[in-house]
Amino acid sequence: MKRRSMGFTIMELLIVVSIIGVLSALLVPYMLGIRNKANVVSAAIVGRSVLTGLAIVEIDGDRGNCNYTNNVATITGGINREIVNAPYPIGNVGCSSSLSQWSTDVTYFSRGENVTTRYSAQK
Repeated sequence: MKRRSMGFTIMELLIVVSIIGVLSALLVPYMLGIRNKANVVSAAIVGRSVLTGLAIVEIDGDRGNCNYTNNVATITGGINREIVNAPYPIGNVGCSSSLSQWSTDVTYFSRGENVTTRYSAQK
């Protein structure tokens, strides 16, 4: 009597699992790098938006101030007010203004640590 095989052998399953393991070992570091680059770009976008908000607020000659709460950076000065959304991975936004330039410090979460980057623009 002939016996029919009704599935995969253990060797075939081991080969498939090892191929999946090798592919995942190659893709995981690549995907983590993409995530880190996205966090950096997100911080840069928020930083430039805050600088633009400072410029808009200071059109009337008032000094701009930043307040960051609940993932929103609010820039106020005189009667003007600008709002910049700063969702995760952004952790904090601070800004300052001098007679010659605007600057903002954006803290974001990247690879398990907080990174602070300063963006500035000349007046």
